[in-house]
Amino acid sequence: MSTDTQDPVMKQCCLFPTAYISRVLLEKLQPKLSKLELHTETTISYDLDEQYFTIEGEGAFKAEQIIREDLLPKLNATIDENYLKGTYEPLEYGSYTATSTTAESTTTPILVVNHKPELEQAEHDFYVMNDENKSVESLHEDTIVRLFEISPRIEHPSDLLIGPPQQNMQSADYLALISTHTNTECTLIERIITIEGHDEESTQDAFDRFTTIQKTYLGQNRCLVTPCIHYPLESESYSLFFCNLHSYRHKRWVNHQHETNALYVLLPVFQDPVTQDFQQPVDLVHQSLPHPSIGPLVTQSPCLSNHIPPHTPIRKQKYTQPISNPPSPSPESLQPLQYWDSDRDYINSYNTGNLSFLSSERLGRAFTPSSSNGSSPMPFPNSMFPELPLPAPSPIPTPTNIKQRFSKGYTPSLKNDKRKTHRVIHIVPQKANSSTPKKRLSRLTIAKEYNFTNIKAALREGLESVRGFKGEVILSAKFGKILWSNLKPEIHKQLWPVTDIKDIIVQEYKIRPLFSNMTTNNDILVDIISEKLPIPFNKTSTYEFHCNARNSPNIPYKPVVVHMNQGAVDVKKVVITEHNVAEIDWVTLDRKYDFQLTLSTKQLIRCDVKPYNTFIKWVSICPITRQMTFENVPKFLEVSHVLLKEKTKYRVPPFTLEITKIEVVQMSPVKGSNQKITAKPGGDRTWYDIELQYPPHISLFEQNRTLEPGCKARWTPDEILGGRDCSVIGNYIPILLKLTELIERAVKEGDV
Repeated sequence: MSTDTQDPVMKQCCLFPTAYISRVLLEKLQPKLSKLELHTETTISYDLDEQYFTIEGEGAFKAEQIIREDLLPKLNATIDENYLKGTYEPLEYGSYTATSTTAESTTTPILVVNHKPELEQAEHDFYVMNDENKSVESLHEDTIVRLFEISPRIEHPSDLLIGPPQQNMQSADYLALISTHTNTECTLIERIITIEGHDEESTQDAFDRFTTIQKTYLGQNRCLVTPCIHYPLESESYSLFFCNLHSYRHKRWVNHQHETNALYVLLPVFQDPVTQDFQQPVDLVHQSLPHPSIGPLVTQSPCLSNHIPPHTPIRKQKYTQPISNPPSPSPESLQPLQYWDSDRDYINSYNTGNLSFLSSERLGRAFTPSSSNGSSPMPFPNSMFPELPLPAPSPIPTPTNIKQRFSKGYTPSLKNDKRKTHRVIHIVPQKANSSTPKKRLSRLTIAKEYNFTNIKAALREGLESVRGFKGEVILSAKFGKILWSNLKPEIHKQLWPVTDIKDIIVQEYKIRPLFSNMTTNNDILVDIISEKLPIPFNKTSTYEFHCNARNSPNIPYKPVVVHMNQGAVDVKKVVITEHNVAEIDWVTLDRKYDFQLTLSTKQLIRCDVKPYNTFIKWVSICPITRQMTFENVPKFLEVSHVLLKEKTKYRVPPFTLEITKIEVVQMSPVKGSNQKITAKPGGDRTWYDIELQYPPHISLFEQNRTLEPGCKARWTPDEILGGRDCSVIGNYIPILLKLTELIERAVKEGDV
């Protein structure tokens, strides 16, 4: 229904649709209505309360005809015969097909606009503005429109839609690039991207590309941190203690470049099997063990009182000590923690081997609750059986006793219930059930499965987020030490269960482990390790120039790393950013070295453009003395320091082990020149990195170097991990553990 009013200056039209138009639907229709306003030179508004269109302007009747004959029939078609569907929220419109998207974007509609030949084509199209001449051109085919909503986790849409430099060294404009590659038109209105195309395939392609770009962007702005705690031997249950690095017995093996002062390492804390007291860790020196409270279950700290995970078992406590005034007892005087499963009033009744059988009275009283009612626990004698107050045994029948019974008026009975002189229950092996009971898993097996599950989940999510990353993708493991910093007193003055490191320390406290990022600076240790490995099959040397560079004097400097082979003066690659997408921080307790398995990305740019091609022309190396001379590029590139990396590769089937010697090259300016610098290896600042890689991953990740904007690599996370059972990662971890033991033996072998 419509009402028209005319005057010499203004034309106005009101249009009342039958279907209900919600605020959400109106926002999705607004881009098309705005284009219709431009073409017909009208102003179109909609009253959500009264549910009608108001069209004002010279072309009001044209706009009204387009809406009435093109849009309203599609809305009316959604109303059923009972006039229910299409008149109440939420709505599912026939012309709007719900499309399942990722969690980062909401469901977006598809609007198909059919143009009728009996009406003027220009009046019944949804129009597209030409960017070159700002004129309007009509579409002569059906137009499909999809809407992509940017995730609320992205603060500014421009951060998502402006990418790294492309081949022309200009920042990528994803709206324009995706429009060109998919033959669609993509426009941004607030936080919604409108995708218009001639067919569903092209619009779907553009929509998928924006989804990939968003997932990649979110992956590059976070790091999935997964700590894994591993004790290499079968053991009893233990807790974890954050030991200050200064009190760590093997601190000389921890080489790091972190500037923070307070660093900690994790140590296992066991209980004495007899006294149940917490024992001081073997590798803890010059420090008393804190009051043994388990994690946040005892502390009075308000920051943890509301963050106990629902699956964390709460243990009974017989006493609690405020963490604000922790006592400082000696390790010998520490009181044991009362566990939930040991705070019970039942007496153990197992056979220790000293008795061949259990008496009936002893067996009956063993399962009877004691009457201590909260009193102090009973002492355990040497036999490990408690001293139970047994009743006096009945006298053994003797002829004298029988005569006494008869003299007291004993009446014999015909019943044959002769009392036994000594009744015992002899426990004999019973026949096993037909179904074999399940074997109980050891603590070591449970810990391995727990760690393996967390590793698979983290790597699978990280790999999915880098499939659309254009650049260098690396999955490798490096040996070093897992460190912790920024620990509050309520953290490092407590003992923690193993699972609380991930659930409480990392997820609740938001404390990220620090990796030493270097293995060792001891030449003797590396020599011993090298002797235990096969003959190396490859050696390479690479210079890394760490610079501040820019390609225009109007933009600020940014840090870049220029890679150059030692044997040839040529730029190998230029890295502008490096990011860890996923980190698996594996802590091997009672060992001097841990390892970190990382999924990382490197953003690369062209090497044959200024200022890098200019810089490499001024680099010269003497092949005999290895002395190098280079110059900064004024106003474009300045070198801060140079690293020389000498890499030796060993085959550890099916993996490759790399031992890299890293040296900070000494630089000195040339006298009489402001820009020329000389550099020569042979300084004292050197260290070693030991890494493990899987060669098939390198060829698969090569696909990421040539991706178009918004496209994904052909490999899948299952292909990288080794199928559904993750066989590659299943082989990765055992090899890393074997190498950890090899390094441990190398440290002890030469007493280096």
